[in-house]
Amino acid sequence: MSKSLDSFKESLSRIRDIIDDINSNAPQALRDQSARARYETVRCAMLVMLSGFFESFIRNVADEFVTELCLRKVPFDRLPEKIRATHFMGGADVLLQRARKEKSANPMSESALTAQKLASVTSTMPYELVSEAFGDTKANPSAGVVREFLGRFGVENPGQLLASTSGLSQSSVETTFSSFIALRNECAHTGTAGNVPTGSEIVDYCDFLDRIAVAIITLLEGHFSSPALGAALAPSGGGPPAAPGP
Repeated sequence: MSKSLDSFKESLSRIRDIIDDINSNAPQALRDQSARARYETVRCAMLVMLSGFFESFIRNVADEFVTELCLRKVPFDRLPEKIRATHFMGGADVLLQRARKEKSANPMSESALTAQKLASVTSTMPYELVSEAFGDTKANPSAGVVREFLGRFGVENPGQLLASTSGLSQSSVETTFSSFIALRNECAHTGTAGNVPTGSEIVDYCDFLDRIAVAIITLLEGHFSSPALGAALAPSGGGPPAAPGP
């Protein structure tokens, strides 16, 4: 899952670079009202983009985790209940959404592909899990969304683990996500904000989401050897977990 994290970090670097550029032009903004307005607009846009980058990160992590899990060639009925339920229930939601979009199309190719993935677990291996069901953010990525995301893979006590792994308190995770999403929504829905985010605030949010992203990867990579998933990955006769396929 390192590719998802590397890509997200690159996106964060772009935002930080833009903020550095704005800060370097601060003297001009103080003298020129139109320049100040432009920079305020850019800062609002950066906050919205930061949210989008994090949503993409969550979806990409889900794709990578599911791909690696399927490569382990574990019988579906040995997977944790949460993963099996997410595949069927979340996968059914994905199928419904795609069928609605494709109802006038012939053939309904995306719907058919999702249906094939849903049914693949009932036959012999290899099977395909519906990765979109695991990475569905449903809304802006709040603390609750991240907890639900980790929970779909069977991670227990996701809120507590996310906080401890990131080195933050649970209350800090909640309040920082809440303030970030509230300001993001104000910028996205109005094109500006009553209190335009400063460059330092945006960089702080970048640092926060960076820590959260690293914690997510750490938890999911460790989940492969956790009691819930590790037992399923171990050969039926005991021993180490099965290695990924070619």
